[in-house]
Amino acid sequence: MYISSRGDRYGANSIPYISALFLSDCKNTPLYHNCDHNCHKYKNTIIHQYLEKKTSPTTDQTIINNNLHKDGSIWNYYITNQIHGHLNKTFPDVFHDSTTFHELRSMYFDKYGNDSITSNATVIHVRLDDLFSHGTKNQEFIGTDNLIKLINRAQEMFNTEIFLITSPNQRDKDLCQGAIEKSNYTPESITHHVIGSNDIDYDIFLMLTSKHLITSRSTFSFIPALLSNNNKYAYCEWSHYFHLLGTYDLKCSSFPVVDFLQDA
Repeated sequence: MYISSRGDRYGANSIPYISALFLSDCKNTPLYHNCDHNCHKYKNTIIHQYLEKKTSPTTDQTIINNNLHKDGSIWNYYITNQIHGHLNKTFPDVFHDSTTFHELRSMYFDKYGNDSITSNATVIHVRLDDLFSHGTKNQEFIGTDNLIKLINRAQEMFNTEIFLITSPNQRDKDLCQGAIEKSNYTPESITHHVIGSNDIDYDIFLMLTSKHLITSRSTFSFIPALLSNNNKYAYCEWSHYFHLLGTYDLKCSSFPVVDFLQDA
């Protein structure tokens, strides 16, 4: 089996890498990967380092043609649907507690230690950045009003500290701070509760170590959801959520959809 890189963002690359590595283990079949220019900006991240460790490069065109991330396939669904067909469970459910799960998790703790500011908190991932003013077919910003409702609902349900994690630019952080100000959540320092950096691995670490994680409509937030040993939720059903599951029919017990906006 072979897994190629993509020209887009970290989550769009990393989730297929993780699911392909898991499928390789399930089928006891070697996985190959040739690094190219698309890998360059993520070369030093944990997931890409793990990918390089667990795969080999190849010039065999027959292997390369057996690309799990082939052109025309639906993002990650081609891989996770094979996992579902092999094990008859959703990918997040079978991935949890697997060898790949534990090996990847340990790399984050080896890098950042065991202390995390979010370990007793709820973290809400807020997808903004290039989707600030409009969404795409699959990914989008939840919207300011709904973000306020989500903060209020999380406070009611979990009664923990709440952190919003977003893109590391001031516009997005200002928007998140404004949402907290208009919500019922009243921390001593609103600024302290809006996080997000240029360190991809650290942001993933803060999410995967949270007591409760609420993902956005963003494949990036799927990474810590897969690697979390705690509670993680999607706030709505959307296409890439089902592409992560590998099926449109089964419910996912380890990473359920919870309508936090209902009756909010």
